[in-house]
Amino acid sequence: MNPLRNSFCLLLALVSGAIAQSIQPEVLYTFSNRATPSGDLTEGPDGNFYGASTYGGMGQGTVFKFTTNGIASTLVSFLGFNGSEPAAGLTLGNDGYLYGTTQYGGTKNDGETIDRGTVFKVTTNGILTTLAAFTGANGESPAAALTLGSDGTFYGTTLYGGSFGHGTVFKVTPNGALTTLISFDGTNGWSPHAALTLGNDGFFYGTTQSGGTNRYGTVFKMTSNGTLIWNISLSLATGANPQTRLVQGTDGNFYGATAIGGANDHGTIIKVHGWRADDSSPLARNNGLFLAAAHNWQRRHLLRRDHK
Repeated sequence: MNPLRNSFCLLLALVSGAIAQSIQPEVLYTFSNRATPSGDLTEGPDGNFYGASTYGGMGQGTVFKFTTNGIASTLVSFLGFNGSEPAAGLTLGNDGYLYGTTQYGGTKNDGETIDRGTVFKVTTNGILTTLAAFTGANGESPAAALTLGSDGTFYGTTLYGGSFGHGTVFKVTPNGALTTLISFDGTNGWSPHAALTLGNDGFFYGTTQSGGTNRYGTVFKMTSNGTLIWNISLSLATGANPQTRLVQGTDGNFYGATAIGGANDHGTIIKVHGWRADDSSPLARNNGLFLAAAHNWQRRHLLRRDHK
């Protein structure tokens, strides 16, 4: 055995251990009362971070903020009539308000509780304004964050409701004017679970977790007024049941994950062509869908669902 080599290996192990120890995450705040934070955190204009919890507060969810040194405060406790159980993070508007959705709660103008979800905005000091309450006909149970459009309007999805009961795409102004853009009918999708992505081309890209020709979900592209440019039906071979937002890469394509399907039946990573403005090429007419089956390491590190 080479003593010098042994000493070097020991030193390397000690240095690696020290580096690993130094990059351990620091716990800034510990939630209680079954809070269950949901969605991404959003940095506000004041440098603090804002988020939502599905439970906690009075039991129906909260909006909270915390500083970078871990001082947390509850801004809003939902009470049902003003919303209940938010399932996604907040979106910062151009006006400095934070915008979000709740899955349940809400009332009609006459005060009747309808419990099908809300859209709200909140100031950084916790003044809540309910912008819209879903009725079923215009959507039900939004489970994804809102996406800010280039026109200053917010775009979102609901799991259920609409003309066919299979979910919607909607837009809402900062003043609360809500418009249903798409009512999914099953053949073109069912139950969109993820937020929309605004592409560099000004179009919106999204997914539904089921529905389509094969009933395994869809990927779609739409205009800001709800016109579908194309709609791709997924299959078990391509990967099925997408539940996360698409991400646009620097190459102009969109990337996402499916929960099940693919060669190993544990999900896939998909790549969707999206840069061409007119979608008139044969590639676009063939839906422009590129697929990559999730390998074992992708399944462990990128997908969290164990499909049995």
